[in-house]
Amino acid sequence: FGPGESRGVSGTTGTVIEGSPMEAVATVGILPHPDFMVGVDTAYEMHDFSRDSANLVSFQPFIRYRRYLVSRQDPEADTVNDIGGDARAFFFPSSGAIKGELSGFAHCRFTPWTSLAIKGAGGLSSGSTAFDLLFAEDRTIRSGYTEDELSAASFAFASAELRQQVFAFRIPPGFDCTIQLFAFSDVAVMNRVGAVVVSPEAVFADAYGVGARVLFDNPVYAYFTFSYGFNHEGAARFMFCGTAGF
Repeated sequence: FGPGESRGVSGTTGTVIEGSPMEAVATVGILPHPDFMVGVDTAYEMHDFSRDSANLVSFQPFIRYRRYLVSRQDPEADTVNDIGGDARAFFFPSSGAIKGELSGFAHCRFTPWTSLAIKGAGGLSSGSTAFDLLFAEDRTIRSGYTEDELSAASFAFASAELRQQVFAFRIPPGFDCTIQLFAFSDVAVMNRVGAVVVSPEAVFADAYGVGARVLFDNPVYAYFTFSYGFNHEGAARFMFCGTAGF
């Protein structure tokens, strides 16, 4: 992420990485149907090689659903819509902490170049662990809040993007690139969590702004998103991250 602090989200905790840990994640799963995946991630985070290192393990059972809504009347249409959803739980054996999250999205394509993307998500925790709404690439409030303001013990989140493809070209011999502009809005209601205390009252966070994406598809699979958003108090933030959006 940049410019600014170079920080990411831990695959073990789902929250902001503290320090420079080494991580490993093993995924075991099954596809009972082409649209579904059911599995579990086992994640291990190690901060250094000392005996006193604060190593951490989490087990994360999950279900993933993805489906393209192809028209029976026109299966060759360029405006195919799609939907998806995820359910994931985190269990930390060392502390007994647990949390779980549900999310879903839909893409409605008005033309081959214009689409509306919407996403909703929600999460609950035992209170001793948190959800990050600052750095998580496709579930963040993209405006000028601090890390403490967007660390949640529980939350409900919604986001919408109006996307417009403005340019597509090919870099020889066969690297397709698409330039996309978008306008967005993010909102969340959450119970903030600090080092010790979970706030008893729910608080509101929001973001409104614009952005651009540079999308390299098959065979490169590299995506770059730039966004600038502000909240109802006028606090703004610029973000750069490697995602094609939700």
